[in-house]
Amino acid sequence: MQCLAGDTLHPEQVGSLTKGNTSMATNASAASGPWADRLQVALAHLVAGKEQVACDMLEALASAHPETVKCQIEVATALRKAGRRAAALKCMRRAYASYPAGSRVQREYLKDLLELGHQADALAMLEDTPDDQTDDAVFGQRAAILNRHQMHDAAWTQAQKALARNPADLPARLIEINYLTRQGDAAQAFAKARQLAEEFPDTPMALIKAAALANTMGQTDTALALAQRAQALAPDNPQPLRIRATALLAADHLSEALEVLKDATGRFPDHPTLWAQKARLCLRLGDTSQALIDTKKARALTPDAFQLKLLEAQCLVSLNRHDDARAFLERCVADPDATHDLYARLSDLADKAQDADVAADFLRKGLARFPGNPGLLEMLVRKLALKGVALDDADLACVMGPVMEREKLVLLEAGLLLHRYEFDRALQVLRQNFPPQGRDPSEAILVARALAGLNRNDLACRYIRRCFHVWPDNRAIAAQLELIFRNSARSAEAIALLADVSFTNPAEQALHDLNMSNLYCHVGLTETALARYMATRDHLLRTRFRSHALIRTLIADGDVENTCLLIGDLRRTNTSAMRHSQNTLQDQLITEFEIEIQANGGKAMRPIPPDDTNEFAALVRESPRSHLSTMRLIAHWQRQSPGLYDTQAARGAGIPSRIIQYWNTPDVPEGIQAMIASWANVSGFQH
Repeated sequence: MQCLAGDTLHPEQVGSLTKGNTSMATNASAASGPWADRLQVALAHLVAGKEQVACDMLEALASAHPETVKCQIEVATALRKAGRRAAALKCMRRAYASYPAGSRVQREYLKDLLELGHQADALAMLEDTPDDQTDDAVFGQRAAILNRHQMHDAAWTQAQKALARNPADLPARLIEINYLTRQGDAAQAFAKARQLAEEFPDTPMALIKAAALANTMGQTDTALALAQRAQALAPDNPQPLRIRATALLAADHLSEALEVLKDATGRFPDHPTLWAQKARLCLRLGDTSQALIDTKKARALTPDAFQLKLLEAQCLVSLNRHDDARAFLERCVADPDATHDLYARLSDLADKAQDADVAADFLRKGLARFPGNPGLLEMLVRKLALKGVALDDADLACVMGPVMEREKLVLLEAGLLLHRYEFDRALQVLRQNFPPQGRDPSEAILVARALAGLNRNDLACRYIRRCFHVWPDNRAIAAQLELIFRNSARSAEAIALLADVSFTNPAEQALHDLNMSNLYCHVGLTETALARYMATRDHLLRTRFRSHALIRTLIADGDVENTCLLIGDLRRTNTSAMRHSQNTLQDQLITEFEIEIQANGGKAMRPIPPDDTNEFAALVRESPRSHLSTMRLIAHWQRQSPGLYDTQAARGAGIPSRIIQYWNTPDVPEGIQAMIASWANVSGFQH
């Protein structure tokens, strides 16, 4: 037989060349007609590595038999194997023109169109093909193909047609679950997924879908059981391992999750999601160097994935390579997939370099790209407010976009005034623009803060208590109540109001537990405060929030073991918590505490005698730079004589600004008055 490229192959040679490629041989043997032998010869060339020769033969063969549907399908299949997707599409277009009702023709033609990015042509093909000329099973297959190419609305349309003809159609039911998930109806999606898993107990995809949604619903045990069953049925699928790791992480079984991810990345080294998941877990466990290694492996597989770029920058920050992180993120600004998080992180890094103007500029650039983004706007407002600068109308127009509600402008203006301690003006602005009874939790919080700033503590407490009864499920209101009551020396009342409050959102509940821990510290219930913190500790470790009040209380009490535990939590590299304590009194307290216990063989300094305040104050005056001694003395005094928190009186008494957070009464004992007076002569003490 003479080939197009001039190579002559005999039937026995064709047979020997096609050995080892059973899929091609099977397709060729299924073919029949005058073109079948030439197809086998072309496939033999393809197996032998003569790709160009084979492709030339295949395209010539398809052109010679344009109306032979079987020929076009088989040639298209071979061309796809050779990477010639455009030529394959040309064949399938001929096949579809000759036989539009063919199930395989429709399926393969749709795949080729979508793979080459011809979404409009794909939708037109679906519209042009009459439903009555389409087999029932094809609708579900179409839906699955469209869903894989992120054409979710079109997929749901096809799935509905499939379910109308066959309610048990598996691909269509999977698409229905995806649709419910995207609509936010996770509970209904999970119910249908569990039913699907029961009806198809030996189908990995049904089990995987149910396991993933079990994770979403917080049912980690169910997720683990379903994922393990799916893994047993489909050991070559990485999804069950990923779902198992996610479930273990949700249950805070971190070491087990790490072992699963080590196994997963070993078995599926080309799966970037697994490397990224392992990197995030290593960050959480404090193994930052390994996290960076794993992140780079994930990025090597998907170099354009923007979230992986942010993850790499986070690793660099955790390794204290701030300059490298900033340079890396600045190169990412032009990325079309960049999110607002990029600008927030660049601003934070500029702050670490003490470059406040550049930090604000990054936020402005972010707001120009993402107008009205609340996170970026809040950061910018805070930075400008701390500098005593307000946003002018032009700035507001830039950062908020062309349209902004009047109420948002009012809240923004009031927030700026509060940051600048202009409490009277803030209250006036709010009262002029909102009804007296209030109608928005954000406005209510600002009013309460303004009243507290004016030292109208009783009124602030009454107001925030009423707001709490109006919005009992609002955690921000509960947090403001905790703060105002605590600062008004009414922590016991706050505990009575908030102790039994709970929130369905785990993150909100964790922050509420943290606030309750602070309250218990302020009423001297250190053991209860520690227990409340430990109950939510695992969740807090995933955030930037820590119990600073509890650290101070434990330091004051000389509790070395628990203090070291909380200091370790503060320094966990998975969060940016340390940026809230660096260069502050608390950071210096921790440093002094660690020096003290090292010098004393692991023991803290002796506790203050019960009736020895003035004597101890005299000792503190001998080393006025010792924040630790000062804090211990004031903490002791607070427990002995709780009174009214008065920020302005504290400032007027000459207390350094970072000591004010420990101030609790204007009735100062003689020894403490002398200690305060001594600070005025200490160079550099004022922060």
